[in-house]
Amino acid sequence: MTNELLARIELLEEENQELKKQLEEHIKAEMKMENELEEQKKEYQETYKDVREEIKEYKNQQKAFIEYLENEIKRYRKTLSERPTNDLEYNNYKVTDVALEQIKIVLSKYKEIIGVKDE
Repeated sequence: MTNELLARIELLEEENQELKKQLEEHIKAEMKMENELEEQKKEYQETYKDVREEIKEYKNQQKAFIEYLENEIKRYRKTLSERPTNDLEYNNYKVTDVALEQIKIVLSKYKEIIGVKDE
């Protein structure tokens, strides 16, 4: 019976060694996956940050363009407030009036496209 017990113990030790080896492999694989996941998380965070910065830049550009168009409207309105005294000035007055209307249309459409409400 002693030989049988020794054989059984030896078999159990071999199984134990195999299980330890498998456990080590699983731990290494899990650590590798965790490292890969962490790297992907960092890449995602950097990309997300870049996208947020681009969106902020686009919004600033949109605001600047809207301000430009609104300033042009104010400038044309000022010009239109001055009454023409001769035919040449009257023709300039009409051109300015048409330009003002076109700028208003462009501004309104631009605001509609980007989702800004008219004030």
